[in-house]
Amino acid sequence: MFVDLRKNFWNIGCQFVLQIREINLSTDNPIYEGEDWHVQGQSNKRVCATAAYIYSTSNLSLTEPPTLAFRRRVDTEQASAARGNVAKPLFLQEMYGVKHGDPIMQNLSNVILRDSRIVMWPNVFQKRLKPFGLENPSKPGHCRILLLHLIDPNRRILSTSMVPCQRRDCGPNLFAPVAQGCGCQKKILAKSLRRLRTIPF
Repeated sequence: MFVDLRKNFWNIGCQFVLQIREINLSTDNPIYEGEDWHVQGQSNKRVCATAAYIYSTSNLSLTEPPTLAFRRRVDTEQASAARGNVAKPLFLQEMYGVKHGDPIMQNLSNVILRDSRIVMWPNVFQKRLKPFGLENPSKPGHCRILLLHLIDPNRRILSTSMVPCQRRDCGPNLFAPVAQGCGCQKKILAKSLRRLRTIPF
């Protein structure tokens, strides 16, 4: 189902988590070992999609370049309804690339990470960054990626816009209007503010 974010959420906007990832390789550490299969973020972060912009690569292997691999879990009930029965090996390899008895995971594709490339995917896919190394082992190299994680627009999460100022000099400005609105006496307010100034920040 297609969702028009501009049309449906123009009044509240969308939340994103910004992440910058930098993988540096050197002559002492010429190989990146890769990562395990995972989905982006924890369940409380409610990431529904991710966009990755590869803004810089240098001196990385041309035969085994940095590559993102994707896979997803096969829905056996949906597969059974689609064609035949997933428990029977007749259509498994043709439809999902797995054989009878294999884990119910479908390997989708691999995307090579080149300069200025943007890769986007929904968070129902598992992904992993495959191992890669230096093209010239005598020189350092790197892979730098900017990641934007889209938070489910239907479920807002706590963000920095909701966190009050943490500096000591912000205390009086924050608490005084609240205390006065609650009918707090001036002596009690002044005592509270003096105590606040003693708290180490």
